[in-house]
Amino acid sequence: VRYFRIFYYLEDDTISINEPEIENSGMVHGTYLSRQQLPNPDGMDPSEKYHWTALNIGKNLSVYGRVLRIYNTSDATRKFLESEGMVVPAPEEPPADPYIKSRTVPYAHKGICLTDISKPRSSMA
Repeated sequence: VRYFRIFYYLEDDTISINEPEIENSGMVHGTYLSRQQLPNPDGMDPSEKYHWTALNIGKNLSVYGRVLRIYNTSDATRKFLESEGMVVPAPEEPPADPYIKSRTVPYAHKGICLTDISKPRSSMA
């Protein structure tokens, strides 16, 4: 599971997508999609691009074959969408990341969790 921030620019209907850095994850983070108009594969016309009216909580955003789920929005975005007459659902619970979840499983033979590794040695059992 990877989490992204989606930025929509009203001035020219472009989208950029960034992935916040997660320390020691072993994955490259940063710009996932540079600012551009993004084709909408669900549109009637093959040349149709995503418009802000197609983006809302609970919707899927198809980015060149990858699907991103929109599960929350900023307060400013929520207010804007509501001012434009759109119904904005309550935030969804983001999916659990199995990797992060596995790091909280204790090692029985050492009595520590992987998340404890970042703590100073003196505080580890």
